[in-house]
Amino acid sequence: MRRNLSGVYLFDKFEEEKEEKDHPTCFEDCHLEVQKKFLNSLDEEGLKSLVIMLADTLHQIGNKFDIVSG
Repeated sequence: MRRNLSGVYLFDKFEEEKEEKDHPTCFEDCHLEVQKKFLNSLDEEGLKSLVIMLADTLHQIGNKFDIVSG
């Protein structure tokens, strides 16, 4: 399922899709293999930027739904 939460898009294809081409898919929704390939392609600054973007997304979701870890 594509939730499109983080805004960090990669190209991936889900098995149930009939089209042959990959579609823009948010990092967190991609298959693990696609995530790993992307992470391996990043330099240190790229990794830092990704972590900051994902942390911001978690913060926004926590605020919107009043979620606090117990």
